[in-house]
Amino acid sequence: MSQEEPLVITGEYPTIDRKRTNLFSLDFALSLKGQLGLPSRSMVEIYGRPNAGKSTLAYYLLAALSEAGDRVVIGDIEMLDRDYIKTSMGFSGMEGEVNIINTTEISKKQSKPRSHEDIMMEVADKLAVPSTPAAMFDSIGAIATLSEVEGDIGEAFWGKRAKAVGQFSRKVLGVLRNKETPSNALVINHFHQAMGGRGHLTPGGQMLEHAVAIRLWLWTKEVFTDEKSGSILGFLVEGSVTKLRYGGKGRNFQFYIVPGLGVHVGASAMFDCFSLGLADRKSTVKIGDKSLGHLKAGLLRYALEGKQLKFAPFLKLLADYEDEIRKGEHLGLQED
Repeated sequence: MSQEEPLVITGEYPTIDRKRTNLFSLDFALSLKGQLGLPSRSMVEIYGRPNAGKSTLAYYLLAALSEAGDRVVIGDIEMLDRDYIKTSMGFSGMEGEVNIINTTEISKKQSKPRSHEDIMMEVADKLAVPSTPAAMFDSIGAIATLSEVEGDIGEAFWGKRAKAVGQFSRKVLGVLRNKETPSNALVINHFHQAMGGRGHLTPGGQMLEHAVAIRLWLWTKEVFTDEKSGSILGFLVEGSVTKLRYGGKGRNFQFYIVPGLGVHVGASAMFDCFSLGLADRKSTVKIGDKSLGHLKAGLLRYALEGKQLKFAPFLKLLADYEDEIRKGEHLGLQED
C-alpha cells in the first residue's frame, strides 16, 4: 500500500458510539476528539465513599441511556429505597420500565433470599434483551457469595467474591460485544486504601478492573444549606475519570444532587458555567451584567422544588461554548 492510500480497516466489529448524558462536564470528561458522551458497549464502574452520590448518578445515567418505552434493569442487593429510585429516575426523564430484580425466591411453601450470584446473572441475562439499553448492579462491595452466607463465621472464603464477579464480568462483556443494539452496564462499588497508604482499590478482583472500560470516582465537593433553617439544599458532587478505554483519563467533572429528587441538570449546568468562567458565582449569580438571582435563597431553592426553567440561560451558555470547542476556539480543552 502506498503512502498516498488511506488506512483501511477490514473485518466485522461493532461500532463504539457515544450517548450524551446532558451533564456537560461529564460528557466532556468522557470525550474523544470532539465526540462527547458516554461510550456505548461499555461496562462502567462508579465508585466512592458512602453517600457520595454513586447510585443517584447511576439512576440518572440509566434514564439518560434509555428512550421512551425502553426497559432498564436494576440488580440491587443493598435494599435501597425503591420509592427514591422511582422519584429519581422519573425526575431524570425516564419514561419506560424500571425492572428491579427480585431478591427473594417464592415457592408454594416459603420464600427465601436469592443468592447474589443468581441476581448478578439475571442482570446479565436481561441486559441481553434487545429492548434493554442499560442495566446496573448495586453493589460489588456488598456481594456475599453463597458459600459465605451458608458457612460459619471464621471460615476462609478468600477469592470467592472475585470469582463470582469475574464470571459476571465475562458474561456482561459478551453481551455488550455481541448484542446488536448498543448497551451499557453500570456497577456500583466502594473503595479502600491500598496497603501502605498509597492509592486506593475497589473490591471485586482483577477481572473487574480489566473488564470495565470506564471508571468514575466520586466524592462530595460541597454541601449547601439554608442560611436560616440550616436544612440541606443540595450537594455538589465532583468526580474523576480514572479509566477511559476509548479516550484518555484524568479529567474531572461535577453534578448537582437535590435531596430526595436526584441529579438536577440545570443546577449542574450552572456550576459548570461557574467552573468555565461563563458565569459569575457570588451571593448573587450573574451572566455578564445580568443578575439571575441569589444563589442559595433563589436558584438553589428553585432547584429544591424540582424546577428547571430558571437554569435555561446556563444550558444555552454551555451549548454555545460547545460550538466554540468544535470550531477550535478553545484549544486548551481539545483532546490530545
